[in-house]
Amino acid sequence: MNDPKQHRPSPEEESRRILGQVNDPAAQGFLMKGADRVLDHVSAGDKDQSDPIEVWGTRIGRTVGVAALFLIALWLLAGMLDT
Repeated sequence: MNDPKQHRPSPEEESRRILGQVNDPAAQGFLMKGADRVLDHVSAGDKDQSDPIEVWGTRIGRTVGVAALFLIALWLLAGMLDT
């Protein structure tokens, strides 16, 4: 059962292996993945980076959209709490 030729990792190697698993995108939680997707979307990562006008216009428009979403949500929440 115990093979003396089998390599047993040192504590440093084991730590690096565990940290590699923690930093793996597949191990991230649902919220972290969602936050990364929203950040990539708002920063216009899907647009042609050689056209700065399109990139900045997209960033501004998407940022205004996200801000409007939060303001409307706060407005609705405040309306629900007042009643």
